[in-house]
Amino acid sequence: MWMRVLIRLLLLGGIVSELFTGNIGAEQAPAPTQSMSKCADTVPQNFEIRIQHLTHIELPAWTGQIFALADGKPVGTVSLKKPCQQLAVGNYVLILHFQETLPEIESLRPFTFSISRNNKTIFTLQIGKAETSEIEYGVGRTGADFVDSDPRRGRDYVNFELPKNQPELCFAKCKKDPNCDAYSYGNPPEWPMARCWLMHGFAVPHPDPHAVSGVIQREDAPPYRVEIITHKLDPEK
Repeated sequence: MWMRVLIRLLLLGGIVSELFTGNIGAEQAPAPTQSMSKCADTVPQNFEIRIQHLTHIELPAWTGQIFALADGKPVGTVSLKKPCQQLAVGNYVLILHFQETLPEIESLRPFTFSISRNNKTIFTLQIGKAETSEIEYGVGRTGADFVDSDPRRGRDYVNFELPKNQPELCFAKCKKDPNCDAYSYGNPPEWPMARCWLMHGFAVPHPDPHAVSGVIQREDAPPYRVEIITHKLDPEK
């Protein structure tokens, strides 16, 4: 009963979100600690949950209760050993519970998702901020075919010329653009103009005495990220 009341309050308050993206910091990181098992291939299942941590720590045990969004009735559970469910077409609320407290995400955090016909929904939760790696220097990619709205992990998504001896302009462009995690300002003596690269994530560092680079730290968002995607189910399964 209390869970149904909680769900209704969340709906009235408008704080349940189907897709929430928090700041997870630099994207180059140690291999994330994954908390997931494979779904059984022999059983039709159209919902899967994957939980990852972007640091070295081990995730505590967790469970997730699934409730119908319309009436708050429980319809299933997921866990590390059972990360998949077969659900009817409709809208749902997922309430996650971790056996131990995680500072990055509050307990009983609700998330909403939907199940559509002939599709599988994959819910991925990434927790924690990745450790900041060395800054990338002297990036030499063209980026000519990419625009500001097309960030690529660990690569520049836009670059442009700037006057020499003005790296602060490159920094200002990165700080203003929410897609930008790092910048690199190249100023080799043989270039008539300097060049600024804006990057999403980090790649392997390449030291260059003619480059100035930096990282933009964005601390105003929770250190976790949720991604909800759907794809067509295999008709043969």
